[in-house]
Amino acid sequence: MPTPLSSGLIFLHGNRLELLRDALFTWIEQHPLDPLEEEVILVNSNGTAEWVKTALAESLGICAATRVELPARFLWRVYRQILGNHAIPTSSPLTQDVMIWRLLRLWSNAPEERSPAFLHGTDLQKRHQLAQRIADLFDQYQLYRHDWLDAWTLGQDTWLLPNGTVRPLPPDQCWQSQCWRDLVHDLEESERTLIAPAIHHRALRALQQSRQTTKTLPRRIVVFGVSTLPGVILELLVALAPHCQVLIALLNPCRYHWADTLDGRELLQNLRHHQPQKNLVDPRNLPLEFMHAHAHPLLSAWGRQGRDFMRQLDLLEERTPISANWSRIELFDEGPCNTLLEQVQTAIRDLLPLADHPKREVLHDDSSIVFHQAHTPLREVEVLHDQLLNLLAQGSIRPRDIVVMVPDPEGYTPLIQAVFNQYSVHDARHIPFEISQSRNHISRPLVWALEWLLNLPNQRITLSDLGALLNVPAIAQRLKLDKNGSTQLLHWMKDSGIRWGLDTQHRHSLNLGACGAQNTAYFGLERMILGFAQGAGASFSGIEPYTEIGGLEATLVGSLATLMDQLNFWRDQCQSDATPLVWAERARTLLQQWFSAVDERERVTIEAFEHALDDWLESCMQGRFDLPIPLSMLRHSWLQNLEEPQIGGRFLTGGVTFTSIMPLRALPFEIICLLGMNHGDYPRTPLRDDWNLLEQAGQYRPGDRSRRNDDRYLMLEILLSARRMLSISWCGQHPRDNSELPPSVLVSQLRDYLANGWRGPEGENGATMVACRTFLHPLQPFSRRYFEDGGHHTTWAREWQAAHRARSDFPAPRVPDAALPTLSLENLHTFLKNPVKTFFRSRLAVSFDDDSPLIDEEPFQLDALTLHGLIQQLVAEPRPALSAIEATLHQRLQRLRGTGQLPIGPAGEVALTELYAIARPMLSCWAQEIAHYPHPLETQALSLEFSGITLRDWVTDLRTADENPVWLRLTASRILNNVSRKGITPDKLLDSWLWLLATSAQNIPATIVLVAQDGMITLRPPASDRARDTLDKICQIWREGMIQPLPVALKTGLSWATDQSPEQATKIYEGSEYRPYGERNEPCLARLYPDFASLSGSGRFAALAMTLYGPLVEWAQYQESRPHDPMA
Repeated sequence: MPTPLSSGLIFLHGNRLELLRDALFTWIEQHPLDPLEEEVILVNSNGTAEWVKTALAESLGICAATRVELPARFLWRVYRQILGNHAIPTSSPLTQDVMIWRLLRLWSNAPEERSPAFLHGTDLQKRHQLAQRIADLFDQYQLYRHDWLDAWTLGQDTWLLPNGTVRPLPPDQCWQSQCWRDLVHDLEESERTLIAPAIHHRALRALQQSRQTTKTLPRRIVVFGVSTLPGVILELLVALAPHCQVLIALLNPCRYHWADTLDGRELLQNLRHHQPQKNLVDPRNLPLEFMHAHAHPLLSAWGRQGRDFMRQLDLLEERTPISANWSRIELFDEGPCNTLLEQVQTAIRDLLPLADHPKREVLHDDSSIVFHQAHTPLREVEVLHDQLLNLLAQGSIRPRDIVVMVPDPEGYTPLIQAVFNQYSVHDARHIPFEISQSRNHISRPLVWALEWLLNLPNQRITLSDLGALLNVPAIAQRLKLDKNGSTQLLHWMKDSGIRWGLDTQHRHSLNLGACGAQNTAYFGLERMILGFAQGAGASFSGIEPYTEIGGLEATLVGSLATLMDQLNFWRDQCQSDATPLVWAERARTLLQQWFSAVDERERVTIEAFEHALDDWLESCMQGRFDLPIPLSMLRHSWLQNLEEPQIGGRFLTGGVTFTSIMPLRALPFEIICLLGMNHGDYPRTPLRDDWNLLEQAGQYRPGDRSRRNDDRYLMLEILLSARRMLSISWCGQHPRDNSELPPSVLVSQLRDYLANGWRGPEGENGATMVACRTFLHPLQPFSRRYFEDGGHHTTWAREWQAAHRARSDFPAPRVPDAALPTLSLENLHTFLKNPVKTFFRSRLAVSFDDDSPLIDEEPFQLDALTLHGLIQQLVAEPRPALSAIEATLHQRLQRLRGTGQLPIGPAGEVALTELYAIARPMLSCWAQEIAHYPHPLETQALSLEFSGITLRDWVTDLRTADENPVWLRLTASRILNNVSRKGITPDKLLDSWLWLLATSAQNIPATIVLVAQDGMITLRPPASDRARDTLDKICQIWREGMIQPLPVALKTGLSWATDQSPEQATKIYEGSEYRPYGERNEPCLARLYPDFASLSGSGRFAALAMTLYGPLVEWAQYQESRPHDPMA
């Protein structure tokens, strides 16, 4: 026989959730249900559900046969238990998702004269957006305004005001009642009794007519820790009370009656209250402007939501004839009141206004409430990590005792992972943590890929897009590519000329058919296939072969071909509208063709795609929507279903819990930390909807959903839930100019309250006391302020600590001396071009060069760098004889066009003409010089020693005409000054100068004839003794430059060696109005010498510039250039 339980309502009021928990569990233990009978507990969030189940298991030894769920899910389940599972479906026929498609079908089928005016002239996609907004409104009305919907269903265009009067709807809002009636009339006769308002009334009538406990109902229902409930759920709980035992455990911040100290109290006037009045003063009789002398400021500012909920309960008791079955138990804590945090909580509990504050002294070591200001969210997380390590080092705090709440968890998730995952589990600085309600189980690259594919008709399909697709593991797996294969294939795609567009047909669909096939994906693919088939042969059907492909790697081209075919197939599928059933089939095919999971996360993500698609299709089917829709509507609905908040989430796993503010609201933790409490970020600013009648002036009812009120009450609950420490952090300084940034208005209110209610030791006023608990952190984690003795800032990043200690106590460590190597002329040339970069690369193995970026646009014009590269290809070996120049050059120009490196259309013809005009005289002059020096000489060995360094190289390609040897060189560079067009640019002669220094030092009497873009020059060698002296000094500086970076740069050094002008050197290094790019833009130079002052500050720059580059400048002044031979 079941254990008897007395029916009725029992209210438990308390200011600590632990007291309510213990009382509730004692009750459950003393009044157990029968074995296998289900205990029902309603909570306000999934985090609270986890906390309740854990606490129940710890208290009773096991948590079994217990259903802990959210009130909204409980509501429909109880409807089915009351009215019969066979009579009530698992969901309402007018859920929000179903209403969208019902409305869309009704509007599409209705004649224009009968449809709402705002629909006239709108397409299907705009109507879909309108249907989403209206369905969301009606979903709220079903929960908060049953009386409105009842009247509208009966044909009455009226609304019931909060004061009980019935008024006609505003004329411009009557369309809402008509839309609701259209929805109801669209239902089958049997379905009309299944919508939420109708079922609610049926359930209440069934409970009122039955005098015996329904066997299908739970015998006990516990509502635990909720701060608000919609009126329909409260009505149902009251109606259930005669049939089962209902326990409602409320977190009440104050033991006295405080509800009438807030704005809006007139809505709940004349109600009997159950809490005692403080000082026998009835706040209902006081004007609000005098309330500050009797109310607590934080309760008044933040407590409206809690006030409304408790007064709702009073209202229900007033109107319920079974009030004799209601019981009330008060459990208010009488604990210690030592720390500032405990004193604040006690003042709220006792409704202590500021006027009655004793101005207690807060000790210096009281850190129960602290504030942290950082410059960026990343710094906030880094500061938090150090702060938590300090707390955990005390030994009395465990990671599970700490919760970190963030208004924007998605924005902070990567920062939290970067900071807290940087230490291994074996490092003492490792802190176990869990980010609840984050989408770590979802593969973001996979979501991006699906979204990109669902927007394919609008995509340009750039090289970057294709590269991003290849980098999605699930797509690479489907294409049978590993990481190295994807990287190699992307390199080929770039070099083969792929820039944007799938093919000419795709470009036509974007109204860009005039661009032709050049630089499309199929353009590059055809080049790869031809190059593999025939190698470096002639072009075929206008296709220039790409010859880098060979061997077993050729299978990568097959993967690219598969990718192109799948894009073409899906693009064809996207062209036509289709019904939801057809789109669902296409979408399933898309998932199957494109994605193959490589790990658990991708498998879960693909399953989430499938579930979201099934949910969308089910909503369409329930709404009987079968009209063709475009791809954009599928994309929006599918991805929206995917992004809906997940029901589950990992909470309280044993480490530090990171979460948004909602899930763990009101749960007690030893340490509560708030991040991101910036002005404007919290409380959140709701988007006002002019259609929402709930938000119209004068329509607010207690229990209505209000994000702003909810955020304020959440802050109050957090303040009451911290046990040892409440830490609040925000970005309080601008990272660029260090200007002060305000915190959230709620944080400001708390700080003002503390400053006005307490004081510091030794006569400090309240503002100083708050300032002492506000820590302003440096911009960088390696700031020296962290390591100063007696400082307030500490860090556990011992890597920075070691660096600062080394800087303070010992001379800076030197890189070990480099072994004296054998150098080549190329080694010296690299060093002289950029001594600092050479040090980083050669000694530290650090490269500042980024991978060459992917280019998504076809060339539009030939800039200097592009022109240099194209000229280099045109004049490359083998160079033709004088008689064959014309034919060879035309052939090379045509092949160049086939590689996709030239602009499209007429711009390409202009480029061909320009390239011909430059390359023709260069090749002609080269051929003439070859004819003038017909005799090639044998290669000679070059071997010199300077300062213990051996310089060894080969002297090749020398020619002669029975005179001194000559090295003929052809370069695609320009050698003349771009401004004067007369003087020679010394940096362009650097490699030639080094060659002449070496040959002269070894007494090889050679000269150089250099053919360049803009002319020719014969370079004479310096004297042998001077050449040896110059090389010796360069080698000595090279040795020093391999030990530490040298403050010198090539162009700035050349400028200084030319005229010793600081102003001109500064312009060269830092850039100027007419030359914005300076040498300091080189990453390695910017790292060490951000401006010319830092480059020259040590005093070594001038000497280094004169030693390294002075001889080059002096030598170049005596070299004379001449134009190309006009007869060439």
